[in-house]
Amino acid sequence: MIQNPRHQLIELMESLDKKNINCANCTGVCCTDLANSMKIDKYETTVIYDYLIKKNLWDDQLEKSIDETINKYRLNQDLSTGKNSSFRRTYTCPFFKYKSLGCALPKEVKPYGCLAFNPKVVGIKKGEDCDTDPTLLENIDQEGEKFSIPVALKKYHMQNKISQFRSFVSTSSNPYFNLALEDYLLREVKTDEPILLIWRNDPSIVWGKFQNPWLECDIKNARARGLKFVRRQSGGGTVYHDLGNLNFSIISDNGFCNRKQNLNFIINALKGTLLELKINERSDLVVENGGKNYKVSGSAFKQVKDRGLHHGTLLINADLENIRGLLNPTREGIESKSIRSVSSSVINLNEIDNSFTYETAVELITSHWEKIHTSKKVIIDEKDFNFNKKGMFTSWDWVWKETPKFSYHNKYSTITIHKGYISEANLADKELSKKIKKFKIGLKNNEDFGEFNFLFD
Repeated sequence: MIQNPRHQLIELMESLDKKNINCANCTGVCCTDLANSMKIDKYETTVIYDYLIKKNLWDDQLEKSIDETINKYRLNQDLSTGKNSSFRRTYTCPFFKYKSLGCALPKEVKPYGCLAFNPKVVGIKKGEDCDTDPTLLENIDQEGEKFSIPVALKKYHMQNKISQFRSFVSTSSNPYFNLALEDYLLREVKTDEPILLIWRNDPSIVWGKFQNPWLECDIKNARARGLKFVRRQSGGGTVYHDLGNLNFSIISDNGFCNRKQNLNFIINALKGTLLELKINERSDLVVENGGKNYKVSGSAFKQVKDRGLHHGTLLINADLENIRGLLNPTREGIESKSIRSVSSSVINLNEIDNSFTYETAVELITSHWEKIHTSKKVIIDEKDFNFNKKGMFTSWDWVWKETPKFSYHNKYSTITIHKGYISEANLADKELSKKIKKFKIGLKNNEDFGEFNFLFD
């Protein structure tokens, strides 16, 4: 595969230019999705972005142009030039200059797709006879998912911006995005200072890395209620998330990743409210109500080479019926070495202080962080970012295949599951026993595989 094909593409463009086959007088469709989507990979994005920064071209005007290209124009619309006429399909590139008939980017940083899309005849005016050289493009080794030029640049710029701050609030309620964001902050943002992330999820069941979903959750019932199934990177027990549940993530050097210190930070942040949180012997946050202690926050750890992640929950106004009805089901016939969750009595903080809301908690926690670390919070909008790990967190390979080996048996059958597949089956129906071996278990995108899914019966 060609890893740096730009020089070959430029040679092609220059050879055509010598024959007067060029874009000099053309008002064609090359910068639109109609002819060529001009989507770029991570490497192309980096080259363009670095050029813009080096030349001091990344400014407010360019950001405005990028945002307008993303937000205002749609590929299913024509761009009008006046009464009863249209110029062309709406464009996807903020660097196209209609009046000057050209691209603001020099050929040395143009995307591969732009360099490979050329006229075939002399004196082209409207772009009718242009196409891409498929032979060159199909041999290019591109890196990761591709996006249209403005979207790719906006995402890359926002990711670079993240490295300048230490306090973040995600506006997304997509659990897979939030876990990917958390992972990015843990692994990619290099800093000696601690990082805070506040987030919440749509209704979801979130189990620990080393847990068996069928032992932790009534999957059939949860699926019927439309809940998402999520496996996080850290250990610990299974928890229920919804919009009434705040999640906090604190990332720091391994030597400073201290659970008690972090929990005391949360306790101190909420001082001044009616809530008096305490740490129990299991390092959970509890609150007293009616002479009894109730759990309002559980937490877990994840360590990588030189960084530690401590993340936890805070029950504010969650649907506790989902917790009571879905977690820790009574399961017979499952043998597994996976780690089981420990049940606890829980309560919403809003039941104790009815003025306490998610928004209140976010403001108190981020303001207290700013006092300690002098770091203003940054709002993270999912549409502005793309994290490679998001796909991993949604995948069957991660959510279900990571389940530790286990077996299921009743008086009629015994089935063993390893790495997400049925590895052994001993049923009364011998033909069925052979048929189901190597079938996948679990769900894909919250739907059945259409294969043998015995634990849902």
